[in-house]
Amino acid sequence: MCPMTAEVISIPRATLHEQVAHRLRQMLVEGRIAPGAKLNERGCSPRKA
Repeated sequence: MCPMTAEVISIPRATLHEQVAHRLRQMLVEGRIAPGAKLNERGCSPRKA
């Protein structure tokens, strides 16, 4: 029997800052946020506490 070996593949992790910037860009492109609009942190949160 031949031992199986697996190659370890690194998965890059995005920082919170990168995730937020990406999500805001998506929302702008999709028209969910108007250019120049003021953002309210609680209004952008998926859960409204």
